[in-house]
Amino acid sequence: MKYRKKRGEEREMDMTPMIDIVFQLIIFFIVTINLEKDKLKPIELAPSPEGPAIEKKDPRMVVITVDKKGEISIGSVGLSAIQLQGVMQNAVNLHGFGIPVLVRGDRKTLHAKVRLVMDACASVGIWKIKFAAMKEKVTPPA
Repeated sequence: MKYRKKRGEEREMDMTPMIDIVFQLIIFFIVTINLEKDKLKPIELAPSPEGPAIEKKDPRMVVITVDKKGEISIGSVGLSAIQLQGVMQNAVNLHGFGIPVLVRGDRKTLHAKVRLVMDACASVGIWKIKFAAMKEKVTPPA
């Protein structure tokens, strides 16, 4: 692209700022992809070889993790049962009662701790909750 100055000189557009922005966007996306992987707490899911596999994940899905100590979290943020209820109320206000919820409970978690999550969801009108489980047993690499 060429621009003309007042005195008839031709000048080309400087592409350096545009290239800088492109590189910054690439770095941003690489960092956010890595953060997405590290977002969930590592837990050991219960096996369920007969359960259905999730084919397509809804972007509105709220993923709630209950670790083996019974601690509740969304992403890497720990929550109490009352805080979870507030978060879920906000989710209902934004997306309605049909918002999908996935509970990832550690296989060693007491049912009473998972029940706190179910109760928090039910108290704001969410009744459809899915539970994550392992379809196949994963063997650690040697």
